Amino acid sequence: MSILAQTAPNDGWTANMPIGRAFSGSLGQEPVQLAQHFEALCMSRSTVLRAFRGMGLSKYSAEVDHVIAGDWGNMENIIVSVAKIPASILSFISDLLAKTPSGHADHSDLQKAYSYWKTSVDKVEEGLKSRQNQDKLLDIKASLRTKGLMSSEPVLENLVAPERTFIQEGDMRKVCRKANKTFRFWLFNDLIMYGQLSGQDCYVFNRAVELKYAQVKVKEDVPNAFEIINKVKSFICIAPNNAEMKKWFANIQGAIDTLVASGVAVAQEDSDMAPVWVPDQESSTCHICDCNFTFLRRRHHCRRCGHLVCGGHSKGRLVLVSVHAKDKQRVCDECVTQHKRGDAMPVYSHGTAAPPQAAAQTPIPRVDYTKDAPPPATPAPPIPISTASTYTPPS
Repeated sequence: MSILAQTAPNDGWTANMPIGRAFSGSLGQEPVQLAQHFEALCMSRSTVLRAFRGMGLSKYSAEVDHVIAGDWGNMENIIVSVAKIPASILSFISDLLAKTPSGHADHSDLQKAYSYWKTSVDKVEEGLKSRQNQDKLLDIKASLRTKGLMSSEPVLENLVAPERTFIQEGDMRKVCRKANKTFRFWLFNDLIMYGQLSGQDCYVFNRAVELKYAQVKVKEDVPNAFEIINKVKSFICIAPNNAEMKKWFANIQGAIDTLVASGVAVAQEDSDMAPVWVPDQESSTCHICDCNFTFLRRRHHCRRCGHLVCGGHSKGRLVLVSVHAKDKQRVCDECVTQHKRGDAMPVYSHGTAAPPQAAAQTPIPRVDYTKDAPPPATPAPPIPISTASTYTPPS
């Protein structure tokens, strides 16, 4: 004990002071101060780096980090070193407490000291995770760009926020209207967004879906697939394997459950959701009249049920709040009839709606969402023009 007093004479130590009293007395205030300083250190670094990356100067982040750190080399070394201090002290107090009899005079003070420093370690670890999360958000934002050179996207501009937590990222195939496409998906505690690879480590932002208006459902009839159903946009994702599908599903459902538990979101009804569109390649005929689609008779998607219909049976227009609060959207004749009757949309097995009569009279078609669009047809070769049939003007 006298050695500790000699090595730290200005820290409140005395040769006769019990260790527990020292760490729970005057030194007991240091854990709180240390945690506060550590939090300020992390936040100041993140603020500066966020400003640089937000101005498109991400490539200078390392140099900026070095300037902030000064002689220490870089901020990462400082933060990691500082984070180890309370953990080492807590380990020392924990070992000492375990070897101190409960009837010892210092046992009560050691318990207080352990509580103080455990709180400090928890706050430092929380600050460390927060810093790592902020860095990840900055990296994701730096890797994304919008489709238009001069356009801006509010989701990207506000992506780095204290209340946003990164959860998971990875590539999945998304069932699209023309063909299945591979996108990079990013999951956060409040939204899921996706973009398409454009160059090395750069992605073009496509869409963000707020989880507070979402549901997630496993596609039992499609291997490794699940549906993300939202008021604005619903679609099917196909993961690389079953383990990845389960991980994505569990994390998305967990994020939604957390939002509901916190009161940010409420459980959504199926009738409030946008339909999953049937891919173009899945039907060559109109869902209502069975006429064949041709170059002149084009496919149209009903915005209410998601089915493919011809122009003659999709002349109706309805206001669909899931799409726009005021603008009327293209809908099929059956959905117009249902709307006039006040019927809710029954949910089809593949996520879209079907009229009650059709669902009762005909079996539900199995949609193969796993196949990509067929390759374009090879154009016929040009017909050679015979020289014998060349027109010769009269002399």
